Amino acid sequence: MNIPANSLIPFFIIFFITTLITYPLTVIIHESGHLILGLLSGYKFISFRINNKIIIKQNNSFQIKTYSLLETAGQCLLKPPPYNQHFPYFLYNIGGGLFNLIFAFISFGLFIIFKDNFVIKITLSTFALINLFTGCLNLLPLKLDVPNDGYNILMMFKEKDSRFGFYSQMTIYDLMINGIKLQDMDETLFQLPDNCNLNNPLNQSIIINKTARLHEQLKFNEAKILIDQLNQQCTLFPLFKNELDCEYLFYLIMENLRNPEIKKLYQKLEKYIKMTIKTSLERQRQLYAYELLVNDNPIQANHYLDKFNILSKNYPIDVTIESEKEIFNLILKQSKN
Repeated sequence: MNIPANSLIPFFIIFFITTLITYPLTVIIHESGHLILGLLSGYKFISFRINNKIIIKQNNSFQIKTYSLLETAGQCLLKPPPYNQHFPYFLYNIGGGLFNLIFAFISFGLFIIFKDNFVIKITLSTFALINLFTGCLNLLPLKLDVPNDGYNILMMFKEKDSRFGFYSQMTIYDLMINGIKLQDMDETLFQLPDNCNLNNPLNQSIIINKTARLHEQLKFNEAKILIDQLNQQCTLFPLFKNELDCEYLFYLIMENLRNPEIKKLYQKLEKYIKMTIKTSLERQRQLYAYELLVNDNPIQANHYLDKFNILSKNYPIDVTIESEKEIFNLILKQSKN
């Protein structure tokens, strides 16, 4: 596309505006691809998130809540069909990137048709490039902070037993959305397949959920031991590692608030904590414990309690809120001993 010198400024203005508009559309297209191909594969709707707004199906009714996850602009989560040796995983996982590529090629085709209209050409080329980039970024197997769709597909293709990890985390999420606590779920959802590869993130998710189950049962020492074992046995993906380290910090505090490792680990996690503090319920509880028990600063601790209460109002998972409130009370009780 040749751009006359006197059209450079209008070009960049249109390009900038188009990018602001088309990127959210690209995310919607991506998540819609997961939704449509997932439903065609026998999955059922649980939630659909764009940025920090999430639509959830909870007890047969739809609600809009607030939730966000680091490194993701959107997320479509579906309840899987019953697990068996022919468990469907491919279409659901490829759907997002595939839809982006389809829209990219459609836009390139329209670009050729409307070659004489300057504004439409810029709009279509921008839309096509963003969709092409998003599709490739998701479908090429990449080991980023979190595993992308392509990496999950590759792992489930190469290691069939890891499909259970995918099934497990989707099923657990559906049950939690509908008010079932982790401790009340079927034990088999938290059991690893025999001789599985723990460097596979889908298998790691099973252990992470098992840790969360122990946490919910207030078995902090057992959860801490499990995190130690996981760190020794495999290399965790960065997001998984940071989240588990934050909980490990909390367990150290509850075990012995004078442990010198607490300050060291806090300093190591400080950057990540700042990145996630605005949206994470768990971060408020961890920092509440740190300020109240380690720093003996009840004023700052109550700031995190207030933040927790604000975030809880629109948080999608009620059982998580209940569990966190119980642990907040436990922290307060420990501060008075």
